[in-house]
Amino acid sequence: MKWVLLTVQTWRNKVGLSVNPDKTGLVAFTWKRKLTDFFEPQFFGVKLRLSGSVKYLGVILDSRLTWREHVGVKTRKEHNLLWAYRRACGARGLKRKVVHWLNVAIVLSVIAWLSDD
Repeated sequence: MKWVLLTVQTWRNKVGLSVNPDKTGLVAFTWKRKLTDFFEPQFFGVKLRLSGSVKYLGVILDSRLTWREHVGVKTRKEHNLLWAYRRACGARGLKRKVVHWLNVAIVLSVIAWLSDD
């Protein structure tokens, strides 16, 4: 682990990129309930703490590699979007064609976008 972190630091210095160690997450993928001999490595002078989950490329990965947290977050976002849509359409008394167009053009495209995120 230390060798990998040192390699990243050397590469960053050579290329000239910046890394924010405060935004760096550390997850141990294991079926064990507790890690007994885990050390907290340092990355650019900041100790990395073990967390239960991390977001990587829009997908939430937890320590047991289940989809529960990721699906829960996506479901809540879509549910909130649909309720906001219902409130907006119900308050204005729009015609059925306009409501259908809004549903197809906006809501379904946003839901598809959220599922890709």
